[in-house]
Amino acid sequence: MAAAPRGTVADLAAKVQTLPGHVVYTTRQAAYDIRKLRGKHLAVRQDRSRSYHVPPQAARTIAALLTLREHVIAPILAGIRSPRMGRSAGQSARSGHYRLDSALLRG
Repeated sequence: MAAAPRGTVADLAAKVQTLPGHVVYTTRQAAYDIRKLRGKHLAVRQDRSRSYHVPPQAARTIAALLTLREHVIAPILAGIRSPRMGRSAGQSARSGHYRLDSALLRG
């Protein structure tokens, strides 16, 4: 099994800035995220240091949550947000009558 991820808040901020799609990620944001992870017992502070690590059980929990979000929750939400069949927003019964009336008037 791979070693648990370790590092400081600055290491996390530097790593996230190198990822595509994350332009600005400050150490303040990284510190906030670490506090949230510590509160959920997903990151643990090393004794007498500024380093943190992710225990193996927490890594499994994080992997399960990410998998659930990407493969279950996202498709369900995408299905809910899909447009419904029928008339588009620009078409109404009144606009159909208008086209019919104008065609009859033109002869």
